[in-house]
Amino acid sequence: MMALGIDPGSKVTGYALLDTDKPETACILDAGRITGSEARVTIEPPALAAHWNTPDLTTMRRIRIMAGEARYMVHHWKPDWIVIEVPSGKIGTGAKQGARGSLATYGMATGVMFYVCYSQWWEKTIPVTERQWTANYKHKRKDLRQIAIAAMYPQYDPKTDPGGDVADAIGAADWWINYLAVWQQEQAGG
Repeated sequence: MMALGIDPGSKVTGYALLDTDKPETACILDAGRITGSEARVTIEPPALAAHWNTPDLTTMRRIRIMAGEARYMVHHWKPDWIVIEVPSGKIGTGAKQGARGSLATYGMATGVMFYVCYSQWWEKTIPVTERQWTANYKHKRKDLRQIAIAAMYPQYDPKTDPGGDVADAIGAADWWINYLAVWQQEQAGG
């Protein structure tokens, strides 16, 4: 079974595809960052390229490219589950400090990513807030979570993930894997 974790953003979207056959030995099949500067597939006719490259629409174009990449990943990998981080509705410390763009743009990027995944795989798309999936982590700081995730998944290298976006995608997918394992154990009566 495969779980695709997605940590959407307006500039960078982290993703991680985890093999979940055995929760205690889950491994990363693929992981990375989508920046919206390049697309694996063409998602717009060349005539529209000039329109999307205007300064007002560069963020929208980047989000659109990232959504196209997410659509490609879902079609290509056909994961059993898609776990996507969504806003909790509460402003975190990073947002209070003015981290990485506006909350409205982040919300729009998250909404587009969720829609793309949900519209393709609605019965298997799981929204999770950062507060939910990080509840079991001893440290709430992102850099310390990256170290913890690297300890659980040796294939992950925090040095190649400057904003922790890939770590967050791994963490969200890992949360769902463990949640399912506990639920299945409870259903089995054990």
